[in-house]
Amino acid sequence: TVLSARTFPYVPVRNMLFADSLIYVATTLGLSVYDTTMQLVHPPPGSLSNLKISKILNLNDTTLLLATIGNGIYVVNKRNWTFEKYNASDRLIADNIYSAEIKGDTLWLGTEKGILVGSVHLLAENNPRFVQFSSSHGLVEDKVDFLVLVNQKVWAFSDRGISVVPITSIYKKPSLPEFYFKKIYVDKKPISAGSTLFLPHDHTNVEMEYGFLSLRNQNITCRYRLSDNEPWTNTNERVIRFASLAPGNYALQIQYSIDNFHWHEADPPMQFVVHPPWWQRWYMHLLALVVTGFIIFIFLRHRYQRINRQQEELMRLELHTLERERNRIAKELHDGVATNLSAIRLMVNRLLRRYKDPLASEVDEHFLSTIKEIKSIIYGLTPSDLEREGLFKGLQHYVERLNRTLPFKIALQVSGDEVYAPGIGLLSFRIIQELLSNSVKHSGASNIYIRLESTPEKLNLMFQDDGVGFTYDDTRGHGLANVQSRIRSVNGSMKFESGPDLTTFIIDLPCR
Repeated sequence: TVLSARTFPYVPVRNMLFADSLIYVATTLGLSVYDTTMQLVHPPPGSLSNLKISKILNLNDTTLLLATIGNGIYVVNKRNWTFEKYNASDRLIADNIYSAEIKGDTLWLGTEKGILVGSVHLLAENNPRFVQFSSSHGLVEDKVDFLVLVNQKVWAFSDRGISVVPITSIYKKPSLPEFYFKKIYVDKKPISAGSTLFLPHDHTNVEMEYGFLSLRNQNITCRYRLSDNEPWTNTNERVIRFASLAPGNYALQIQYSIDNFHWHEADPPMQFVVHPPWWQRWYMHLLALVVTGFIIFIFLRHRYQRINRQQEELMRLELHTLERERNRIAKELHDGVATNLSAIRLMVNRLLRRYKDPLASEVDEHFLSTIKEIKSIIYGLTPSDLEREGLFKGLQHYVERLNRTLPFKIALQVSGDEVYAPGIGLLSFRIIQELLSNSVKHSGASNIYIRLESTPEKLNLMFQDDGVGFTYDDTRGHGLANVQSRIRSVNGSMKFESGPDLTTFIIDLPCR
């Protein structure tokens, strides 16, 4: 068959491949496919048009390799015309592929960056791996225009001459470059640094110059990042710059590659520690927390004290009001009821005696008994002899009266100086009254023991009964609650113990 201009009108042919009873033709319009009768089977696909295809190779039954000048290589599926592209930006260090050959499972590419050798089946599986052999390895120059494989040797033709390279030497693993830091600058001032770089918060402009010791690898690509969560930053420069780093810990990772595909750690990660300003450090946070807690404590304490003062003031007002009401009632009983009753007693006694009534004496005794009880009530409401004779003597008179009327024995013991202060004296008297009332109502006691001991600073009161005891419940009754209110009103204290046959109260009241 003769292929002429009539077959390909005005379209220059760059390369051809005969495979599977089809003819694959590379023209200036890209790739076209013909059958053996020279009928066009497939026009150039739009995505593969205008490619400068330098070589068409058959990778396997379903895959073609298109070597291009300017666009790297294309791995094309023959059935649906999908493809994968590899160039200097993606897993291939060269864009210009001038020559390509396949021998066995090995693909040879002549590029502007030397010879690239890779695996055919890995390329077909979209996992390309290439070994580079360039002028740094012994070629006449990097640019290889044409390749020929003869007798385990590679003939590489270039503008400057021919290089003949044993195939076995290409597969030797080249030594990796050795990474090192040249200089490190902080705010444009050189510093010496170890594995960790410590920086104050206001000096975080860092510039790091680095290099590689390598006799064979000239095209080294680098990338870096400050943490595992950040994307890699690619660079071909030998300088890394950071500006205005925020306080924190960083680990600078640097990797390099000689084939733009396999990456190697340049060095153990360099640690960056940017110290926060003094007002952001942990001890300042702790101090702020302590100060805040102290302020809150002072505020709550002040509030608690103010509430306590208000409660104490309310209790004092309540007690003052209660005592004033007691005095009013006692005065009315004394001036009104008791006086009137005495007058009625005299009138009734005179009438009964005038008519010589035999019940006159008995009626008079009833009047006397009633008047005596009213006087006792008046004394209980306002013990007037407390101010005149003192607490100890006033209590002795009060206990003597009770012992004459109550069915149990009350023992009173006093020691120390007599208490004449009306506030403490009356308060102590009311507390003893309340405790006696509770014992009479609830304890079933046979004996009660009261001891008072005074000093210039405080008055100690102990109250004991041999009753049945009790369990304190502030929701039932008000007797003990009233006692506690009175004690709190003067900042006193109370302790009590209650058992099956003994209950003890110990109360301390300040005398000032």
